[in-house]
Amino acid sequence: MNQSGISTPWRALGIGFCLVAMVCAQSTLAGEGSAGLICVVNPLACAKSMVLAEAAPMVVVSPPSGPATFSVPMTWFITCPTDNNCGAPCSNSGVGLPLTPASITVEIYPEPPRPPGASLPPPAASATISTAAGTMAPPTCSSFGAFNTYTVPLTLPAGTPPGLYRVVGTATVTFPGGIVLSQSGDTVVCLVEPAPGRPGVPRLNLELLSSSIARKAPGETALAVYRITNNDPSNSVTLAAFGTSHQVAVRPQGGNEAQGVFTISNPFGADFPIQFNPTTNCILLPTRPYTQQELSNSVPNIPPGHTNLITVGIRSYGQCANGSCSESTLRIQGTFADGSPALAAAGMALIVDTSMASSSCARSVNDCNFNGIPDVLDISSRRSGDQNFNAIPDECEVAISVPIFSSVSPTNALAGAPLQVQVAFNETAPMANVWANGISLTRTQFFGAPLWVGTIPADTRPGPQTVYFLGQDARSALSFYLGLYQVRPLPRMTRIYIDRSGSVILEHNAAQTSRSFFVQENPDLSCSSCWTNRPSGPHPSPHDAGPAVGTRFFRLHD
Repeated sequence: MNQSGISTPWRALGIGFCLVAMVCAQSTLAGEGSAGLICVVNPLACAKSMVLAEAAPMVVVSPPSGPATFSVPMTWFITCPTDNNCGAPCSNSGVGLPLTPASITVEIYPEPPRPPGASLPPPAASATISTAAGTMAPPTCSSFGAFNTYTVPLTLPAGTPPGLYRVVGTATVTFPGGIVLSQSGDTVVCLVEPAPGRPGVPRLNLELLSSSIARKAPGETALAVYRITNNDPSNSVTLAAFGTSHQVAVRPQGGNEAQGVFTISNPFGADFPIQFNPTTNCILLPTRPYTQQELSNSVPNIPPGHTNLITVGIRSYGQCANGSCSESTLRIQGTFADGSPALAAAGMALIVDTSMASSSCARSVNDCNFNGIPDVLDISSRRSGDQNFNAIPDECEVAISVPIFSSVSPTNALAGAPLQVQVAFNETAPMANVWANGISLTRTQFFGAPLWVGTIPADTRPGPQTVYFLGQDARSALSFYLGLYQVRPLPRMTRIYIDRSGSVILEHNAAQTSRSFFVQENPDLSCSSCWTNRPSGPHPSPHDAGPAVGTRFFRLHD
């Protein structure tokens, strides 16, 4: 997803991603032992969440003939605590409860990237594991979170050309009580040519030597060590390295959003910062919110048969709770001495785990009250308050600007339609900037009090959705708030055909959108003013409507 959380652009970098969907209770009412969930709304909801982290830590070799088969390793972290509002606990034994049904589907599509909202071509390959088919063990959940490991085999058909391919994964699980969480994400896998005379050996290889899915305490740094190998027997290769990270624990989808919302340090874009070849484990943490730009680094010329190592450090924010995750991706590209292109990609995922031990580096950013407990655990267990929902205990802030009001209009919007949004804080210190899903709002006055207003696009997904408000005051202190609304699906033509009487029949689902739409007709798409409304009922076909009718175009319009 992009930083506004409105759509998911195609990204051409890396391998390794995290999926997050969650249901949270309000932080002041969350259950004991809720594993660090930073919660915002709906105090009656169970604090259930899940994270699926996937990595493909090396390139895939394109065989001269036959399919290319590889495996996608995954770690699925699921937490399902309970409190006085949630009824029966997740597990009466406290060991962990198997969750069924559950499934993971992986699909792979050819690149290059497509514009946001563009339709996907048919997948080049797909694979599914599920409890129903007996191809995966039921994942377990517990009050403190359970890590489940899986591997999804994927096969690219024979003749698939080398290049970058988009891997899209979707995980779905049903929790006790009937709550279903489902989340999709995407990453990139690189299919490369074999070395001359060496089938099965990549001409240019990129391997992740360190953990593909690292688990670290909040604020800790993970090191991704990559090895580049030139397996060409006679040509050296000149390369450049490009790296980035992307915080993907940003937004749940659909009905999940009505329940609550995040386990991260910023609801619309606190990317984990990265650094090439870091000299210290304590990579500097930029002020939130933060978007990690792509970094580049030169690579020395690699002679035939030689290797080179690249290290990338990635560090989470200390305010992140369990379930926060980010992908760190590395792409290398350049040219062999014979002029042919060289390309490879690999990556890893970093998952925040509050049960992991902290180093002195992490403790400096995740324990502001110095009680030996990560701040997110202090908040979730009610040892500390967090009235402004910024994952920092109130006792660590000099003054707190508490969110007091927000609204979203219309509350039942069409996909992508404009939304009028507003939010207010009791500004102990004046707000310098306020954003809604990453879009800046304008300051105005309402009965003498500051009110921030603006227009943003509605989500493109139907169902309950969320507006994330973020305020940053003059001291750079942050406050979060939420607004909820519904997205109605856009109308679409479902079928166009000519019946036995020769009439053209256009069927559509506009009635399901609770809004009036008309079928319009146009003989020339270059003429924007030539659209005319057609009355309901069958219409003569072009063959019966007179000579030289030509092509007609139809659309639904309100």
